[in-house]
Amino acid sequence: MIGKRILPWFRRYAGGVDTCMLFFQVALLGGYAYAHWISTRLTPRRQVIAHLVLIAAALPFLRCTGQEFRPVDPEHPAARILLLLAFTVLMRTSSCRPRVRSCSGGFR
Repeated sequence: MIGKRILPWFRRYAGGVDTCMLFFQVALLGGYAYAHWISTRLTPRRQVIAHLVLIAAALPFLRCTGQEFRPVDPEHPAARILLLLAFTVLMRTSSCRPRVRSCSGGFR
């Protein structure tokens, strides 16, 4: 949904869809790697602490709508798309994704 919202801002950039897909695939892989790492390397108490730190780090970005990153000039559109997605999507979901997987049964 965020891709549909921001891609019209980058009309002249033909690789906009590819950049969004690359971001989401890398974010998914990173989420799985983080979930695996945190569930195998940390005790449950440290997992809670790590998640609380991530939630605290994400709080300032909850009010970020993406308008701050709207392109004024068409310079470096791929970098702008990646930065926009990182701030609007990744910071909001990074704190809850591994915990949901862990609570729903996971792969243990």
